Amino acid sequence: GVDGDGSAAISGGTITINSSDDGVSVVNDLYILNGASVDVQTAYEGVEAGNIVIGATDTAAPTVSVYTNDDGFNAAKKNQVTYVYANENEESYTKTSYKTSDNSLTINDGTVTVKIADDKTQQVTLNNKGEDGQTYSFSADGDGIDCNGSFYAYGGSILVVGGTSGGNGAIDRDDNFILGNGVTLFAIGSNGMVEGVTQADQAYIETSNVAVTSGNTVKISSSDGTELYSYTAGKSAGYILFSSPSLISGSSYTLTNGSTSTSLTATTDASAGGMGGGGTPPNGGTGGPGGSSGGPGGNSGGPGGNSSNFGGH
Repeated sequence: GVDGDGSAAISGGTITINSSDDGVSVVNDLYILNGASVDVQTAYEGVEAGNIVIGATDTAAPTVSVYTNDDGFNAAKKNQVTYVYANENEESYTKTSYKTSDNSLTINDGTVTVKIADDKTQQVTLNNKGEDGQTYSFSADGDGIDCNGSFYAYGGSILVVGGTSGGNGAIDRDDNFILGNGVTLFAIGSNGMVEGVTQADQAYIETSNVAVTSGNTVKISSSDGTELYSYTAGKSAGYILFSSPSLISGSSYTLTNGSTSTSLTATTDASAGGMGGGGTPPNGGTGGPGGSSGGPGGNSGGPGGNSSNFGGH
């Protein structure tokens, strides 16, 4: 993978990653900007840093795709990592990461796809010197987005497919989950651990009472039958959240799951799923490189955030 012990910016080009550990991991701040393409095809955790910023206003939108065995995005600053070896041969060990709070993931623009790899059984082959390789099977398990802090979805097109186990979900955050004007976000996953929206500047619909099975086509339509979003599930799920500039708060929309249809009312109220803090993202104003006033697109949002129009699609 790509590792750094400080901060980093990926500001162009194409990176494809197949890693036995984390895909992209830096300690402090990570910026993915200016049309960069990052494709994490295999990893333990996909993209990890204390503060992650994707996209900026008035620049080419990046593309980030993550398919991982644990968390897809992990906004968590590692301040210590320990390895405890089983014996003096140092052939096996237990890895423990100690992480801080008050971290953040900010998506200003771009196409972001996050999928947890529990749609099929995974395999790994370990080769020991002088011996034939031993193949082991295992199941992936993790959150699509895991923030030891806050998640700011300000713009772009975001698909999050979380894990199926009850201890994980599509979006897991400790503090704020804020939807900005202009983002298109579809999140699907387990309903065992729902961490809902704390502030919505545009309408969204949400349900944790749905039984999606693998192969089902999930559609969201307006009252006149116009299809707003469609996704074919690759595994089971019990939770769906959708937000788009097309939604109007107070209006009803149809969620079709296979042959079953449910009416949901769009809202801008805080979600009943989970608790969070207030509505002011940290580090507003300057932030990191690239934006007109410091952070990518930054005025008064999270690292690189914005507080008015967030450059979504």
